[in-house]
Amino acid sequence: MVMIACKHPNGVVLNLDKIVPIGSNGQVRVVPGASVRLAGWSHEYNKVDPAAETGGYVLTPIPAEFWVEWVKTHPDFPMLADKTILGPHRDHVGQARDHTEVPKMFAPSSGELKAIDDAKFAKD
Repeated sequence: MVMIACKHPNGVVLNLDKIVPIGSNGQVRVVPGASVRLAGWSHEYNKVDPAAETGGYVLTPIPAEFWVEWVKTHPDFPMLADKTILGPHRDHVGQARDHTEVPKMFAPSSGELKAIDDAKFAKD
């Protein structure tokens, strides 16, 4: 098992589907393969943030063989390039903390959180 860090709020599903040509005119069929879901950082308001201690990333253990094969078949995946997903590292928590400056995708701003609080207290 290796630890993979993800900074997407809902997580990401990594698939090892195969694309098989079925004709000479460019038609293909997708043959489902193994898949793994990386956990995301979204959580209920006023609950503990699962990514608070890891620079905004949530760590998910996945099989090492799956990760190696997935990276081989998706070398240019945009979320790898922009560091939304971090691959395995000896110090995965330290690696995630080193990338704290990578913005959380779709994270509410402090102004939006204040508006939520104001609306909540206005109802009470």
